[in-house]
Amino acid sequence: MASMKEIALGLTTILPLPATPDPLCVDLWNEAPSECARLVRLVIAECHDAQISLILVRVPLEVWAELSLDAESLVQSPETRIECDSGLRERLEFWRSEPS
Repeated sequence: MASMKEIALGLTTILPLPATPDPLCVDLWNEAPSECARLVRLVIAECHDAQISLILVRVPLEVWAELSLDAESLVQSPETRIECDSGLRERLEFWRSEPS
């Protein structure tokens, strides 16, 4: 199985492609919230480093709780925000443009 770093690099590779859906949804398949939070941090950092536009990341409540435990380690660029969406179940959403 791929590591979270490899998954983040893969997501960062496909995010800028024109055929990639917006949002790009990632199903979590029983991953621990701490690992999902780690994936979010890695994707944001990789997008920031590669100068890939990432407007919004929506996460379920459990992942939001993990992210808020260690907010200082979260690399954020000014154009990326993270929102909690209580309707999401075991899914992350990565948005390149503003949701309508």
